[in-house]
Amino acid sequence: MRFRTIPGLAGILFLLLKLLLTPDSALGQSTSGSLNSQTLLNNYDRFFRVDSRLISGSFYQDPTPKSTDGHPYYGAGEWNNGSVVIKGVEFDTLQLRYDIYTNQVIINTLHFNNAPLQVALNKLYISGFTMNGRKFIPFPTSAAKKGGQFCEVLSDGPATLLLMQSKSLIVPANGNATFSFDTYSRMYLFVKEELKVYKGKSTLLSTFPEYKSLLLNFIRTEKLKFRSGKFDSHARLVNYCNTLLTARK
Repeated sequence: MRFRTIPGLAGILFLLLKLLLTPDSALGQSTSGSLNSQTLLNNYDRFFRVDSRLISGSFYQDPTPKSTDGHPYYGAGEWNNGSVVIKGVEFDTLQLRYDIYTNQVIINTLHFNNAPLQVALNKLYISGFTMNGRKFIPFPTSAAKKGGQFCEVLSDGPATLLLMQSKSLIVPANGNATFSFDTYSRMYLFVKEELKVYKGKSTLLSTFPEYKSLLLNFIRTEKLKFRSGKFDSHARLVNYCNTLLTARK
């Protein structure tokens, strides 16, 4: 059985306008009678060609000024195959981007005439999403406001390694006419509901001193290199630590 929810007010008003201006729409054909919520939702789904529960935010506009190096998105900036959980319901086979400059999760879709449509999803309703197999969750801290930033889960388990990234726009100076984006990255270790800044292997070793020799041996045998801006080795180390913690149980 398919359940529906009433879309946001802005979406309803926009849909009503489009339906009124579309000659072959249900509203354009007749001005008599009443339009109930179910009819409106049916037309909403037809217009957006996706479930009305998913399209719950505002239309997205790229915030990038002209003459800018870079982009505001997480990763390489391309559209990603992914899924998103909205109010406990998972929607898959989506095309997603995460704008970390304005902190918006964007879906790329089409409306009924096959024109492209980009919508920023309502962060208040999102409990997680994936992009090309990479998992993102709301930043887990009691101090974080609802609808705050999302972080990538680099390693999931008793010790969860999280990556938070954001971007700032660098304004041209000294006659330079080109804007640019600067990326800020920070990792966190989440253990037993405690969140701490992950400053590298030293954070993991101090958190689990009983496994220090095993962790150091793993670093040596796997020849892990902890380069700035590279997170794979950190993820592999915490993954190994999680196997030790799981085996202990």
